[in-house]
Amino acid sequence: RFDLVVTDHTMPGLTGMDLAKRLLALRHDLPIMLITGFSEAADEQWVHSIGISALLMKPFKPDDLTRRIHELLCENREIRN
Repeated sequence: RFDLVVTDHTMPGLTGMDLAKRLLALRHDLPIMLITGFSEAADEQWVHSIGISALLMKPFKPDDLTRRIHELLCENREIRN
């Protein structure tokens, strides 16, 4: 059991988008953050339309990642309560 998935868009053998789709098919309420450096993958509206909760563009500062993870966990907690 886990509360959040953070994945990169580019991975060997499986994209972050494909991983997200598979995970969301199993657990539709799972918050997922997609990290990418590719602007063509950075259509936030499209990412949200497939169920990904957040998009973070590279390069980013560690504080950006920490803040967004905190926000997603808080949002998910509110939805569950």
